Amino acid sequence: MAGFKKRSLGGLWRSAAAIATVLGFSTPVVTQAQTQAPRLTPQAAPEAWVVYAETATAAVTAWLEEDSASSVRLHLDRMRLTPDQPSLPLELKLWIDEEGRVCRIGFTPFDQPQVDEDIRTVIMGRRLASPPHGMLQPLRLEIQLSD
Repeated sequence: MAGFKKRSLGGLWRSAAAIATVLGFSTPVVTQAQTQAPRLTPQAAPEAWVVYAETATAAVTAWLEEDSASSVRLHLDRMRLTPDQPSLPLELKLWIDEEGRVCRIGFTPFDQPQVDEDIRTVIMGRRLASPPHGMLQPLRLEIQLSD
């Protein structure tokens, strides 16, 4: 069964892009409310935010690797351009309350409503560590299946 791609420290460019995405510095889909929210460059982000984003990415990836998320993995696997290529990225936006619970999730809907519901079921209400004080939200994650 395909696992999730692990980000290596050796790929500096890929790591910087991943951290930028995780912290919300990229703008794949922008709503009017989001355009008014303050933005930072990755270099300006406090270290605590970067550490939190890395920890949250690992936790959400583990949740999506659980057996209960098999339909999500299967759908992402089918999105591969060729069998030897990674799947297209799954971009998630998470809002996390002061106690660390995922209280809202956003993503581009799939053509299969059951996959959308499975993603919500796997992630909504799950608990992460409490976010650092003042951290901008939503937290943006990018997940990609590898071989």
